[in-house]
Amino acid sequence: MQRTREALRLQAEAPLPAARIEDQGEALEQLAKGSGVEAQQLHALGVTLELSHRIRAYLERHASAAPALSEWLATSPSLAELQQLLARSLGPDGAILDGASPGLRRARQRAAEHRQELRQKLTGLLGRFAEVLQGQYIAERDGRYVLPIRADAPFRVEGLVLGSSASGGTLYVEPKDTHELGNQVAVAEAEVRAEEARVLSELNGAVAAQLEEVRRAQQVCIEVDCLRALADYARRCEAIAFEPQAEARLELKAMRHPLLLSDPGKVVANDLALCAGQALVLSGPNAGGKTVALKCLGLAAWMARAGIPIPAAEGSFVGWFEEVLTDMGDNQSLMHSLSTFSAHMANVNACLSRAGASTLVLIDELSGGTDPDEGAALACAVVLALIERGSAVCVTTHYERLKSLAASDERLCNAAVGFDRERLLPTFRIEYGVPGASSALLVAQRFGIAAPVIARAESLLPEGVVDQRALARQLEEQRTRLEAATAEVEAERRKAAQLSHELEKERERRLREERGRLTQETQHVLDEVREARSRLRLAEARLSQTDAGAGSLEQAHRAVNDVAQFVAIGGKLRRASAALEPAAPAPVRLSWDALAPGMRVTLTGLGTVGNVVAKPKRDQVTVAVGAMKTTVSIDALSLAGPGEARSAPAAKLAPRPPERKRRSEPEEEPRVASVGALRTPANTVNLVGQRVEPALERLDGFIDTLLRSGEQVGFVLHGHGTGALRSAVRSHLAQHSCVLRAEAADREDGGEAFTVLWLR
Repeated sequence: MQRTREALRLQAEAPLPAARIEDQGEALEQLAKGSGVEAQQLHALGVTLELSHRIRAYLERHASAAPALSEWLATSPSLAELQQLLARSLGPDGAILDGASPGLRRARQRAAEHRQELRQKLTGLLGRFAEVLQGQYIAERDGRYVLPIRADAPFRVEGLVLGSSASGGTLYVEPKDTHELGNQVAVAEAEVRAEEARVLSELNGAVAAQLEEVRRAQQVCIEVDCLRALADYARRCEAIAFEPQAEARLELKAMRHPLLLSDPGKVVANDLALCAGQALVLSGPNAGGKTVALKCLGLAAWMARAGIPIPAAEGSFVGWFEEVLTDMGDNQSLMHSLSTFSAHMANVNACLSRAGASTLVLIDELSGGTDPDEGAALACAVVLALIERGSAVCVTTHYERLKSLAASDERLCNAAVGFDRERLLPTFRIEYGVPGASSALLVAQRFGIAAPVIARAESLLPEGVVDQRALARQLEEQRTRLEAATAEVEAERRKAAQLSHELEKERERRLREERGRLTQETQHVLDEVREARSRLRLAEARLSQTDAGAGSLEQAHRAVNDVAQFVAIGGKLRRASAALEPAAPAPVRLSWDALAPGMRVTLTGLGTVGNVVAKPKRDQVTVAVGAMKTTVSIDALSLAGPGEARSAPAAKLAPRPPERKRRSEPEEEPRVASVGALRTPANTVNLVGQRVEPALERLDGFIDTLLRSGEQVGFVLHGHGTGALRSAVRSHLAQHSCVLRAEAADREDGGEAFTVLWLR
């Protein structure tokens, strides 16, 4: 099966080599006995060797993809020289070619030259003896070239008479003038025949010297032909080369009988399951497919052993059975005094005597052909005996007692083939867990038994049987309705899944388009804002000297801030762009025990990576970032990923300054530019939803980031809420040594929800 799987794989990529070859077993036997064979048989062997050479080259190219096949179909490389010898020595019709030997070529050249000289001499004599010839042509008799002379004038041409026509009116005479040339032609042709015999003997010897290798090559060609047939069968029947498992179990999904696949449109696939120590009891109407299912199990077991692809679906399980024991058909015999029942019992006895843990037993109509009560009891006893021996058993039956046993014993399982009562046709569909009604009267009606006969038969049924069959009919109808509803729900589910998949693809496409559009717009607007800001600073420098430009300057401030608000954090364009971005994964928070000196961690407030200096104390950890060290809360750290640890910048982290009292006397503050603050993602920190202490720690890190990047202005988003976070932020900023001034943002920038700060 391993070789078959490899062959199927190779056949799908590049077809296995093929050629029409003949079975040369008889010729090889003659060579083995020391006898020679004819040139035509040797040529056929050459064709086989040529195919084996192509197979060898093919397998060498695909050795890595098919190691088992390459080893199994290996042939001797030395056969290539023998194949070339036969190819250049023999023609398709078995003729020995001039290339067989130089001596043969020379002998044939000499014979051709003598023959040509003789024909030229005879052609000249045609004119000389024209009046006594029957026609102007040269004939050949007994390998000699002659002239057709009229019988009434033989002595006018001196020579040797070698024959006559059927009527006697023509004599074939070899002229005396060409007799010597004829002898030379005969000698040359004899030399050719002798050389041909010598060449043929050498070719026979060459093949005999490698007889076993030649046998092997022929067998390989036959095996490859079989593999091609299996591959073609697997393609047409959608069969799979399953790997046999050691367990004595079969679980076949969508199994189809191989002999019914010539008309795949009419084949009903069924799931079949059976394992050692269990029995499957198949019941239902006659001609409903019970025996077909039974045979499918046996065929699957043997096809796996023979390396034949099995017409079942992916996901099937094909186990290993040492033996497949069966009792099918009618083996009655007058010669052996066997009735139908006794013939079955002989087979069943053989099954009982040979059954074991790795045996598959298949019995069709167990204990049929005898008294129903005794037959049913015997059938139950046989099935129990077989499963007690550990065998996997499948039986077909019409016995209600055996069906009842399968319903009460967990080692047995009922299964039924369906029957359409409206159309009086079997469905060939197997249902597990329920017994099937025999429906004998319906089947008889289908095959033309007269209605009065059917009606009388129904009236003769016992009352209990009628009630039982009515109940079985109701159960079957309910099961049919349930199957239809289940199929409808499954179809709707598949339809919904397909629609959901299509909608998801469409959503992703639109997201990509929208993300690309917003990215372009964002970049365009940011470029314009930067340009406007640059121009605004130039205008400020010119207009600040006079009061006349104050109004114009304020309008310019407003215009730039409007655009900045559009692209800033919380702005319309930023919100739309953020909605299209996938959610960032939550950072991996660290526990007190997880921290160790030297560990790479990320300061979540700064987005920078540092190394832990020492074990934490009182939930505070000292972290080295570049050349600086800072002490932060454990909650402010997360585990640094491999890529993050490599790509994080070596930022210098300024330690949080201790709180100090407000100066009693205000220092002279540097002049704050009058240009309106431009809010962008780079100069904004979002503290919404955080507790006060972690928020202030993140705020300190944000200020350090602004200092490193040279930003003069920063925005803090704390929201409205209860006002506690806002008060803490502004109080903290008022005492920060690096903050020059902090106040609520303009209404256009978010008002009281933001605090804008200027750095010293």
